[in-house]
Amino acid sequence: MGDFSCVLRACFRGGNKELQVSLFQALVLLLFNETDEMPFEEIKTATNIEDADLRRTLQSLACGKTRVLKKTPASRDIEDCDRFRFNNDFTFKLFRIKINQIQMKETVSI
Repeated sequence: MGDFSCVLRACFRGGNKELQVSLFQALVLLLFNETDEMPFEEIKTATNIEDADLRRTLQSLACGKTRVLKKTPASRDIEDCDRFRFNNDFTFKLFRIKINQIQMKETVSI
């Protein structure tokens, strides 16, 4: 279900941008139209995205190369107590930005 691609327009202090995101990323980003900051648990409840998928989605938005969300505390892993805030200070030289989804780690069973 998270394989669909969406285009969202976002307003940052550095200018308007077009974000090409997955469906899950779009669901999370749209929550920040209503509030500036949300804890992980509220995002999980509001989106109803499976835990592992939500953690990967938030990593791609807050810990990747294009950080349109800010995470507190700042770390690579997503924990239940983390809080997320829309990054108004986000800048990028291009107008259209593709935010890649972090791939799930696969384990090989023998």
